[in-house]
Amino acid sequence: MLIYSWPGLAKTNPYQELFYHSLEKHGFRFGGQIILKDTWIAAKDLSNTILHFHWPEAAWRWRGPRLHDRIRGLIGFYQFLNKSRRAGAKICWTVHNLEHHEGADKVDRWAYAKLAEASDLLICHSTEVGEEIARRYQTGDRTLVMRHGTYETAYPAPRERERTLGNLGLSTSVPTLVQLGALREYKGLDIALSACEKLDGRIQLIIAGGAGAQFDARPLCERARKVASARVLDHFIDDQLFADFAGASSGFLLPYRKVTGSGAALASLTFGKGIVASDLPFFRTLVGSAPHIGTLFHPDSVGDCVRAIERFLSLPQDRVSADCEKVSQDYQWDNCVIPVANRLRSLSS
Repeated sequence: MLIYSWPGLAKTNPYQELFYHSLEKHGFRFGGQIILKDTWIAAKDLSNTILHFHWPEAAWRWRGPRLHDRIRGLIGFYQFLNKSRRAGAKICWTVHNLEHHEGADKVDRWAYAKLAEASDLLICHSTEVGEEIARRYQTGDRTLVMRHGTYETAYPAPRERERTLGNLGLSTSVPTLVQLGALREYKGLDIALSACEKLDGRIQLIIAGGAGAQFDARPLCERARKVASARVLDHFIDDQLFADFAGASSGFLLPYRKVTGSGAALASLTFGKGIVASDLPFFRTLVGSAPHIGTLFHPDSVGDCVRAIERFLSLPQDRVSADCEKVSQDYQWDNCVIPVANRLRSLSS
């Protein structure tokens, strides 16, 4: 069975590549990127084929930001879905986010509803998100919760910790927490920096990643320059730098204000580092998997974040690494995709 993806494989996140690689072991073959044109539908045999949408917003936003352009984009997208279904394709949507990180308007919400209506299968990464999807779109048993896989084969080995920290002017004798990936408001970067300030040299903090489309990183960078133990790198980091920073750290600091799934949290397991995270359902499930995976704190509370960091750093690091390795086995992609593979096969029967 062929499976096509929208968008194509992302260069900034190995998620799709790992997902499709594991699905191939169950008889699925990745066919490439969906092209949102009638000519693409006409040129393909879409019988026994899956059209899989991940982050779908650009499918209707591409015409421009004006309301008229958005509505035209939505109509065209809905027509594409209907024509694809008539040509024999099944539609799948992985709901990575209930709405776009930088916000959604009425047209976006109409588009989400139309995509949900057209989808034969909607995948998400937590029970709570699955329940919200079912409530919003009346999807019933078309919603499937799949564990988010780890990144075991995605990153190179970290380079020497001394070199990584030394290049940033940081000490190797002070615990270092990291927050890696795109810089966005919902990730609570201000909370992370405030906690680092309050701990006054007892931890070091590395925040690294390109700024999201509507995130102004300048105030964060200016604040960080006044905190001797904090570093903010507001630019894209490649796989090697991601691995270097993760490997040099004591754990990942994730003070998110909202979350539906977190690749960073699964990356922490991959590197055996554990997390200090907001007490939100996705993180709560992960931390509850083993005693030493990490600690939780009340979202938006700097004081509670500081206390959670202190609790985390009191955990025996060898136990943290052992529990991360143990739990990561349950989050291997080959295991995670099994219920998805079974459901996709049932769609063609």
